[in-house]
Amino acid sequence: MSTPPKTVTIAMPIYNELFGALPEDQRTREVREALDTVYQFELKMLLLYALHPDCVEPLIALNPWRRAGAQWIAEFHVSDLSRKATADMNWHGQNTSRWCYAGAIVVEAGRVSTHH
Repeated sequence: MSTPPKTVTIAMPIYNELFGALPEDQRTREVREALDTVYQFELKMLLLYALHPDCVEPLIALNPWRRAGAQWIAEFHVSDLSRKATADMNWHGQNTSRWCYAGAIVVEAGRVSTHH
């Protein structure tokens, strides 16, 4: 028995937009290469979770950079919009009740990292 096609809603910048939105001092060759690697990895993970059968109505989101001190943070998540939204919050004040997968890409002092 085949699975019917699934519609996935995606709200995220393409790689060049994400890199280009960093401040000039962070747009080095090293950051470009590292960011490309983590962007590609996270894109694959976002799709993997969105296409999982348990995620009925997937929304993939990668937010634009926000600054937190010396860090530039781009948060991402896969949410299942078919799940009932509840008041489940994390310590960042984010409602996590519909999340299937989430994390952030962080650029700080010329280094790129991911956090889940």
